[in-house]
Amino acid sequence: MSKRLMPAVMFLAAFALTAQALAAVPEYEGATWVPAHANGYATGRNNVPLDRIIIQVTEGTYANSIAWFQAAESKVSSHYLIRASDGDITQMVKEADTAYHAGNLLFNRRSIGIEHEGYIARQESFTTEMYQASAALVIHLCEKYNIPKDREHIIGQNEVPDPRDPTQFGGIGHRMAPGLYWDWDYFMSLIREEQPATTGKLIGFVREGDIYDETANIVGAKVTLSNGQSQIVGDDALYQFADLAPGEYTITASTEGYTTVTIDRTVKVGQQIWGSIALEEVGCTPNCEGRECGSDGCTGSCGTCEQEGALCVDGTCVCQENNHLRCCDDNVCWVDSCGNLGQVSETCQHGCADGICINCQPQCDGKECGDDGCEGFCGVCDADKSCVEGQCVCVPEHHQDCCGERLCWYDSCGGQGEVITECDNGCHEGLCIEPGEQDATEEDVTEDNGTGDDNGPGDDNGPGTDTGPGDTEPGDQEDVINGDTTGQDNGTGGIDSTTPGGDTGIIFPGDGTEETDKKGSGGCQSGSGAFSAWALLALLGALLVVRRRQAN
Repeated sequence: MSKRLMPAVMFLAAFALTAQALAAVPEYEGATWVPAHANGYATGRNNVPLDRIIIQVTEGTYANSIAWFQAAESKVSSHYLIRASDGDITQMVKEADTAYHAGNLLFNRRSIGIEHEGYIARQESFTTEMYQASAALVIHLCEKYNIPKDREHIIGQNEVPDPRDPTQFGGIGHRMAPGLYWDWDYFMSLIREEQPATTGKLIGFVREGDIYDETANIVGAKVTLSNGQSQIVGDDALYQFADLAPGEYTITASTEGYTTVTIDRTVKVGQQIWGSIALEEVGCTPNCEGRECGSDGCTGSCGTCEQEGALCVDGTCVCQENNHLRCCDDNVCWVDSCGNLGQVSETCQHGCADGICINCQPQCDGKECGDDGCEGFCGVCDADKSCVEGQCVCVPEHHQDCCGERLCWYDSCGGQGEVITECDNGCHEGLCIEPGEQDATEEDVTEDNGTGDDNGPGDDNGPGTDTGPGDTEPGDQEDVINGDTTGQDNGTGGIDSTTPGGDTGIIFPGDGTEETDKKGSGGCQSGSGAFSAWALLALLGALLVVRRRQAN
């Protein structure tokens, strides 16, 4: 390889390594970068504006969720994941890319997805550490992308419409995350950074045998707090005590025919604390014969399902069939609650993304902007252009400005158009000069010379004072600024200008004295002679390097 090419090759290699390293840096400070598999997201957002943040729940552990998003067969991902125990954050998809997470392709393109470790059916899943870490991330994203901090733009996956049936929600899989136990009031108060609350809330169900059994509500049970407050639960068996001072509370649930049960909970400022209670019938005998999970018929349990995703159905741990939909190759397939593939639900002609067939092929041939026909865009025009029939064009007659002694139209890109009018007294700053204004603007439109060209021996090429005939006229801009109207140029020896007003030089702030104004506030000489000397030295240095390389 040529030695002359070696530095360029080394530079390109270093650039490539640097770009690769930058790609591995998370976009949120404190997060860890672990890339999702490429099957789980699409590069870019098809020019759809980012205006939503979607809150989701993993329905699995933090580590297993990360591994699943890295699996080629999953074809799903999320931008961020948050661990329950300490609020640790992992980023898996770049914010500029489309993660397949919402079960609706349009919502995927317009949103950032945040998964939270836990289970929607378990009230203990959502910790203070998780809420606080998630809220801080959402605040960062809202401010970065100008997303309003409200519930219209910060939503749960259960609020994403089904793309096949807009009357249903939860995306294509009808996911109900983040679920009943997610404390939206507390979460949004953190995001809005509202004044700190002074009270908290207790909430819970009263059920028979198992607090998670939605069919076992005990209607009419009485719930009493240690501070004397009490409620009778209705058909939903739910009690709620709001505006409680922070501290320890004893909660007692009782009703005829059931044993009385008491639990303790700590109320925290600004949070809702769950305290569901399971009652058992008086004289209840536990029975777990033939059961591996679920209630023992009293207040105990026969066990829990160890396999992730397995559900307890009539005392048996099962993987519920047709639990949700996901992509399988280029088709949509049913998946059971344990993640096992089932039968094909739909064959896709244009591929599959996030459990949905891509039923539209974007049409952008010959177009550089505008709608692609699939709820996306072919591109966005620069600020000075508009999109007309798929092409970015300059807007004609955008503004008017001077063109010599006339007033002309200019398009949005700065191109000159038709003449609007002739200016009898000249044109200045986009307006024809009126007869009474001519004298007031004469100095502004007069060249800074007496003969027509500032090319005399006093040309502004030295470090000292201009002495040529072109720069000894009263009205030289820098001299007027310094208070000198004698006609002697006392400026800095700056660069000559042919703009209206004459020799502007390089003007530095000073105290009004000749010496200070020559040096400027930094005490640096600003003459073009000094600039030329430095430029010459730089050129000689570059030539020396080239000669040495040639010699080698």
